Amino acid sequence: MQKKMVLMEGTFAACFVNALSTDPGFENSAPAQELFLYCLNRTSHAMPLHPGVMRVLQGITPDTQREIRLSIVDKLVLPPEVEATMQNETILEEAPDTVYTELLNILAANPAHIGAAKALLHMDFKTFRPPSAWLGNFRRPGRLAEEWRYELFLHYARRGLWAEALPLWEQLPPAFRNPYSGVYAADNYLLAGDSASGIREYTNALRRDPELYPVRLRLEALLSPPRTRPELLTEKKTAICLYSWNKG
Repeated sequence: MQKKMVLMEGTFAACFVNALSTDPGFENSAPAQELFLYCLNRTSHAMPLHPGVMRVLQGITPDTQREIRLSIVDKLVLPPEVEATMQNETILEEAPDTVYTELLNILAANPAHIGAAKALLHMDFKTFRPPSAWLGNFRRPGRLAEEWRYELFLHYARRGLWAEALPLWEQLPPAFRNPYSGVYAADNYLLAGDSASGIREYTNALRRDPELYPVRLRLEALLSPPRTRPELLTEKKTAICLYSWNKG
């Protein structure tokens, strides 16, 4: 099954959600429904404030607090024309400053605009910028405090900025310590030189989701690293092999 082969990123998992939900045989396939729920949870872990994902989850497992959060997010979505711009990779890559200006104007008009803040965070990620002055001007809605801290953690952790990511991770409540975020926390602990904490978080992620086969391999390598033999460099002949697929 696909989920055993890779660590699903949010957009990858969302593709499976969309494909499975529109498949004619979906309602009669238990494995497809199982994979759908797995990918939906994975998507929600990667995109905790995505209104579409929240709405699907609410339809499957109604939750009063999620309904309140969804009502806030729904009121603070981007205008349709700006949302269309955010889906246009050409504009995002060729005219990022124009996009920034649009988003900053929305945030200036409403400092609590979570939609604009999420989009600005996305632009910062795409352009390899740290969250800039806009972050200090954002007044996140009180009901979304933990979700926003989680969004910030993911933003920093995905870029390997462990000095910013790990303090946020340590402030997150247990509900946000899922297999998806746990792997990022482990990666960043390793980057920080804290192998013990990295191993702990990989172990926790596997306990929550035993299907994370790549994480299992990574953990085994950390617990039983291959023995280095530098003497082989002088005792044996060394060959460097280069492989170029379909490039002659």
